[in-house]
Amino acid sequence: MNVSLCPLLRLWLLPLLCLLAFAACTQDDATPGDAPVEVRLAVSADREETLPARQATVDEEGDAHEYMHELCVFIVDADGIIERSLLPDLSGDADAQAGNLQRWTSYPILLTPGEKTLYAFANWSTAADEEWTQLVHQTEGTPFDVDLLNRIELDNPAAKIDFANQSYIPMAARTTATVTASTRELSIGLDRLVSKVRLTAQTDEGIGVVSCTFAGVASACRLLGTEPAGSRTLSYVPSAPTEVNGNYVFPDFYINATYGTEPFTVTLVTDENAGTTYTAQTARTDVPRNSIYPLNLTLGSLVPNVVVRSWVSPIGNYPVEVETDFDADAFKVSLAEGSQFEFSIDGIDGATSASDVTAAWRLPATTPDGVVFDGTADGTSSDALTVKGHLTTLPVGSTFTLGVDVGWTDGGKSYARHYTITVHITDITDAVFKARRRLPAEWLWMD
Repeated sequence: MNVSLCPLLRLWLLPLLCLLAFAACTQDDATPGDAPVEVRLAVSADREETLPARQATVDEEGDAHEYMHELCVFIVDADGIIERSLLPDLSGDADAQAGNLQRWTSYPILLTPGEKTLYAFANWSTAADEEWTQLVHQTEGTPFDVDLLNRIELDNPAAKIDFANQSYIPMAARTTATVTASTRELSIGLDRLVSKVRLTAQTDEGIGVVSCTFAGVASACRLLGTEPAGSRTLSYVPSAPTEVNGNYVFPDFYINATYGTEPFTVTLVTDENAGTTYTAQTARTDVPRNSIYPLNLTLGSLVPNVVVRSWVSPIGNYPVEVETDFDADAFKVSLAEGSQFEFSIDGIDGATSASDVTAAWRLPATTPDGVVFDGTADGTSSDALTVKGHLTTLPVGSTFTLGVDVGWTDGGKSYARHYTITVHITDITDAVFKARRRLPAEWLWMD
């Protein structure tokens, strides 16, 4: 039997069928990603990057106490609003209390799907910065203060690290992520805001290294970003080195992350020649955060050729030049009491093609009265290569030191070293005249 719907019934059912079809279509278009997603947040302290030093860049695990002690994390949505703020209580975590917490994972949290910006901060108490403290205490549902973040500059954080008093290395990080229905974990790695210098020095046999100064480090660093901060005026003096297989190894030391185009200056004090000081500038001009800078110093055998001349003045006669015995190995020389002297730098021994040789002479503040540089009253002379002077009241048997800063260029490299010359005062009657033609008055004096 054929059954057909009457036209009126068909008209009544048509809107209902349309509604059912629309509902089915709407249900098909709905995606599970619109619902909140349960995820965990994982935070870790990144490995330290060893800067290239004639080898490929490698990463290195941090040492003890170089990890998290306190932690704060913000998850910010695409509109810049803080969706979640995590400030875990780590007071009961033994690793965190010792600055050794390498990884922290949150409890499950609900996040809406979409683009997120993650900010993580650790060990801010060390920096003792009011603005950073204000930043980590922002609350959920408020705009994340990007302006505050961008203007924070930490004043010399490296100097405030003190593991013994729970002042651990400040850290910060920022990353982006997309939360979808399949997301189960978000991760972010913290960067230490300081870097580590690993310094060694290799010298010729018999030359000992006394101390080192590493200068040109930034006085401040930004919380995030790689723009220069502060001024590059800080110097670091690491602890005394130990000798290992002929190399002098200094203990690692922390410096503020430093950016810019200026080189660092390294000064090395040795026991050579009563205290020769070597100064050089690095090819590297920056040391990024969370990095290790291996700096290997090699002290070559290049030394200035020091020429010493001296004259004594017999009563009523012209000055007469006498022999001087300059010990180039010990940087020592003897001058007769009351004599005139002249010290000159005549090239660089051992250099292939030394050029642009300069010298600046100076008397230490502890020099006794009785030594005078001609033409100066302050005990210094900036004459390029030669200094002249005379002795007045120094007694026989006394000594004084004369310093000279020598610079030169050789093989495309610039050198700058400080040398100390020790001068011994001898009896004028022991002076030996140089073999040369003399004026008649000089012969009479000798007779």
